[in-house]
Amino acid sequence: MHRFGIAAAAVLFAAVSGTAYSQTARSPAGDWMGDLVIPAGTYEIGLRIEEASPGVFKGSIGSHDTGRWGTPLEAITFDAGALTFTAPAANASFKGAWDPQAPGFTGTYTSAGGPAPMTFKAGVVPPLPTVPGLDGRWEGDLQGIGVVLRISSGPRGTATLADYPSINRNNVVIRTLTRDGQKVALASANGQVAFTGTLSADGTTLAGTWTQQTFEIPVTLTKK
Repeated sequence: MHRFGIAAAAVLFAAVSGTAYSQTARSPAGDWMGDLVIPAGTYEIGLRIEEASPGVFKGSIGSHDTGRWGTPLEAITFDAGALTFTAPAANASFKGAWDPQAPGFTGTYTSAGGPAPMTFKAGVVPPLPTVPGLDGRWEGDLQGIGVVLRISSGPRGTATLADYPSINRNNVVIRTLTRDGQKVALASANGQVAFTGTLSADGTTLAGTWTQQTFEIPVTLTKK
C-alpha cells in the first residue's frame, strides 16, 4: 500500500475507533435507537444524549410510533458503563449497561406497558416518508362520530395523527401514509384504523372508506 493509503487508512481507523470509543467507555453521548416490544406492539424509539459538561448529560427521547419527539430526559447517570435515565413526561425509564456483544446499552425499559428488555444501539431513527400535498387539518363524520386527521411534514417526514373529539379519543398514531397520484391510503400500526380514498383535483377533499376494526364506513374528509 502506498504511504498515502496507509496514512489515510490510519486516520480513518482512528476516527471510527474514536467515535465508537466515545460512545462506550467514555460517554453515552450520541444518537441511539432500539425496539421496545410490549403486548401493545413494537415501538421504535430514538434517543439523543449530549454531554453538557464533563459527567453532566442532557437528552431527549421520541418515537414515530407515539407521534412524540423531543421528550426531555431527566436523571441521566453514566458510571462504569452503566446508563440510567428517566423520561417523566413519557412515564418511562431505562436502566442498563454497555454490552459489547450487542454492541449497545442493554437493560430494562419501563413504561406504562410495564418493564421490558431493550437494547439501544448507535444510530438515528430514519425519518418517515415525506408525502406531498396533504398537510393540514382534515375533518369528517363517521356516522355521527367526528374524526379529525392532522397531517404535518417536517425534518422527520410526514406525521399523521387521528382525533375523535366527540368520544375524547385523541392522538391516535397513523403509522403509514401513502399517496400515489390522487390515491391516498393510511393505516395505524396495528391495522385497526385505516383509510383508502381519492384526493380531489383541487386538493380540498378526501373521499373514500374509513375502516375502524371490522367496520367500513364511507366518509369524505374536508381540509379546513
